[in-house]
Amino acid sequence: PVGTISNIKGAGKCTTCLAGTYNAVVAGTSCTKCGGGSAAPAGSTSCSECSSGKYCSQGGCSSCTSCPSGKYSLPAALDCIACGVGKFQPSAGQNFCDTANPGYYVPTNLAGASAAVPCPAGSFNAGSGSSSCQKAGIGEYVPFAGATEPLDTPPGTYVATTGASAYIVAPPGKYTGKGASTTTDCNPGFFSTAGSEYCSPCPSGTASAKTGAGECPKCPAGFYSFSNSSIASKQPGPTACLECQPGLFQDTPGSTLCDECAKNFFSNETKATKCFACPYGQGTDHDKQTSCMYWPTSEPSSAPSGTPSSVPSSQPTRYQSAKAGPKTLTSEIGNSGNWSKYATIAIITTIGCCFFFFLCVMKKKRNKNLPQDTVSSPFEKWQQNEERKNLGMGSMGNKA
Repeated sequence: PVGTISNIKGAGKCTTCLAGTYNAVVAGTSCTKCGGGSAAPAGSTSCSECSSGKYCSQGGCSSCTSCPSGKYSLPAALDCIACGVGKFQPSAGQNFCDTANPGYYVPTNLAGASAAVPCPAGSFNAGSGSSSCQKAGIGEYVPFAGATEPLDTPPGTYVATTGASAYIVAPPGKYTGKGASTTTDCNPGFFSTAGSEYCSPCPSGTASAKTGAGECPKCPAGFYSFSNSSIASKQPGPTACLECQPGLFQDTPGSTLCDECAKNFFSNETKATKCFACPYGQGTDHDKQTSCMYWPTSEPSSAPSGTPSSVPSSQPTRYQSAKAGPKTLTSEIGNSGNWSKYATIAIITTIGCCFFFFLCVMKKKRNKNLPQDTVSSPFEKWQQNEERKNLGMGSMGNKA
């Protein structure tokens, strides 16, 4: 029968064709070898083509061999084909290759690859079937492998080179926006901390004239600064601290204003950190003074005596310093405390004068009401004088 042969005359049985060979005729005397790309098991009447993903290169194959990973084959293949650029095949016996996904690549030196390679950190791949990856540009970074696109650096950071896997934080005194490749210095009157997107104006009580300031130093004692600037206004803060003027002081660093010297204290210089008490016998009539005046320490114990030794040649002036002459009466009375004192004295004096005038009027009325001297005898005159003495009017002898 087919699939067997008999090449011996008078043989009692036929011989089966070996694997890789076949016999398609009856009473055949020989088996035929299968060609490449096909195979036949023992006793075959024909050869079968290798299916996709398998091959037979030499012929005479009893079965076709599966292509290894990284390769593929078409039907009746004599050999397998390696996966090309950007492609790979992880399984054996396949009739195709997979295409590398975005974020992955197959290098040209890895023909017949069984797997795609992820793009390393610092690079990316946006397309499919790539043989290489693209580096991240300046102002960009890729922190992980297998990226399909780069990331812009966030505000307050920067990247100055290509292929970066991390960004750099902007140092104090500098700032950056999104996707920056370099930093920008803060202008005078501004400052920034590390990783800033913008610079902030120096607040009140501080100042900075420096470019690229990481902080605004506090104004020292004796100085101050004030500002209404804000981030929204984009106006600089103070670039210099201002001196406290005479009559003012400041003992606390970082102040927004100077304090006024209290009453009976003074400051006669700029940048004062304290006020000085007026010397004994001197004072001030209100606060914020640059000097002291001579000041009465008590009320006079008696009225002045004698006459002036000379007449003043000019009007008295107000005392201007601790070493000048006495104060004028005008400035003395102008003080709120002295004014009430002198007003009290004036009221008491007026009341006393009015009372004395009243007594004089009453005394005169009493004299008019007394009888006239109509007696002529000495006894009657004596008696009338006694009556007047009792009334406090004196004797008739004193009348004349």
